[in-house]
Amino acid sequence: PRNRITAEISTGGVDAYCLAAKPYYPAFAADRFTQPLFTDQDILLLSAGVRGPAELSSLAGARVGTVLGFLYPPVIENLFTTGTAERIDARNAEGNLRKLQGGRLDAVILPLAAWRLALSRDPAMAGSVRPDHISIAVRERVCLVAPSSPVSVPEMDMAIRSLAADGTLPALVRDMGLDPVGQSTNVSAGMPVPARR
Repeated sequence: PRNRITAEISTGGVDAYCLAAKPYYPAFAADRFTQPLFTDQDILLLSAGVRGPAELSSLAGARVGTVLGFLYPPVIENLFTTGTAERIDARNAEGNLRKLQGGRLDAVILPLAAWRLALSRDPAMAGSVRPDHISIAVRERVCLVAPSSPVSVPEMDMAIRSLAADGTLPALVRDMGLDPVGQSTNVSAGMPVPARR
């Protein structure tokens, strides 16, 4: 979870975290972040049993899987503070997806990249969710570099540019079913994951 990543980066437990979204890490100065790697979006997956349109209004009384320590956009947090929906925390998105498959959650909030990874490991999981989803926020994913890292942010940026120039980074992004930086991720949550090379 984000609170653990923040602690690890702050104490030098890890040198860099390369799935960061700047708004989720306000404790770090802007110069600790690299250029964007890819564009992702936070989505709300709905259980196959949830009826109604893919809108927040369909979450009245719903049990929503969230990640412990994460703060979501105000419109989502408002669902929980007003009691419209019940926030049920887990340590990570994978735990929430297991709960959703087991019928213990009505919806789950997670990054589209995490959903794609989960589908690549267990394609049958698509049967437990609706094919549509609610987009919560589009985010550019970057590397958050620890102040104590032996690699500087400019060095990480140079490596990212090199990976982009030789085609490695765009291929990885495509393999995750995501979009390059600056493009919207407008895909069905239940859509199959592109094959790995």
